[in-house]
Amino acid sequence: MNTPINPDDANPADSLETPWGKPWSSELLLQTQHEFSGILVGGLDRETLLEAILDSALRLPELDGGGLYWREPDGGYRLVVQRGLPPAFFARAGHLATGSPQADIIRQGRLRCSCTIPQDHCTDPSLALEPVLVEEGVRSLMVLPIQVGGEPLACLNLASMHVGAVDRLAVATLETLARQFTQALEHLFAQEKAARQRQNLAGLFEAIADYLFVLDMEGRILHYNPAVAEGLGYGNSLFGQPIWVVHPPEAHDEARRVLAEMLAGTRTSCPLPLLKADGERLFVDTRVVVGHWNGQPALIGVSRGITEQVRQQEALRDEKQFSEDLINSLPVTTYYLPAHAVVAAGGENNSRNRAKTPSPCLRKVEMTA
Repeated sequence: MNTPINPDDANPADSLETPWGKPWSSELLLQTQHEFSGILVGGLDRETLLEAILDSALRLPELDGGGLYWREPDGGYRLVVQRGLPPAFFARAGHLATGSPQADIIRQGRLRCSCTIPQDHCTDPSLALEPVLVEEGVRSLMVLPIQVGGEPLACLNLASMHVGAVDRLAVATLETLARQFTQALEHLFAQEKAARQRQNLAGLFEAIADYLFVLDMEGRILHYNPAVAEGLGYGNSLFGQPIWVVHPPEAHDEARRVLAEMLAGTRTSCPLPLLKADGERLFVDTRVVVGHWNGQPALIGVSRGITEQVRQQEALRDEKQFSEDLINSLPVTTYYLPAHAVVAAGGENNSRNRAKTPSPCLRKVEMTA
């Protein structure tokens, strides 16, 4: 097993000048890492990130060119980015079949260094002696698998046309950069996964007629569906706003309390009405679950309109109250008798007279209504 080389363990003279007269120091590693990190800040798509990885590796002064291979579904590897070497060479090495020795080397997952001038750290001299490499004038070769989730997902093949022995610092630098490349790809994969989830949910969100909100763990609105934007009339004005802005002003304190209980896991529903942008209030039944949005914990709430249901309940309650008030206002004893049944209900006069002896004139009245 090869022991990773630490730049600090190299000969101090190596940090001043390489054998071919180019300055070479650990400062280059720090500069390359810093520049690569700066590129990532802006957010990259996969193609641009892979180009940045290859360009960063080729900052090493020994290297003249190379390519980045990406694993295919069948386990082979295809060249997706290339720099510095003749197109004819890349045309011949554009695909590494699943069962090829080159693909097997990548799957082993460790850096290989091959030099035409023997060196202790050049552990695989035969790689640089491949006919296709000799024909193109390659004198040194480094193969650097990049693992993501423990799998060799990509690989850098880096060549030198003018150096027969790659410097030890170059090997150490590439091993260090490989860890940064792995982290960048893992971050990209997480972003792509979140984007796919958002895309999958987008169609569902747009189709839902209910009002859907996605909140961060402080109650700020991260996302909402067209039913909110158009149905409630808020457009794009709610992003970043606290959730209580969609409730009536007098309910804001209650909304904060309900939110705190949801975050504590003691509540999964909210009884508060929603407030439309024009001031109209809607009765809703809101259910909330804890999920994830953009890879971060989030609250996902769905509010279903129940305004018509509430109105119907209020109408039934008013009708019942009217009937009771009407019966209680009658000046005579009144009975409701279902067919072939005893007294079922009566007005207040009946309640007052219930303890008295029934009148001889009282007879059971059969009603068919």
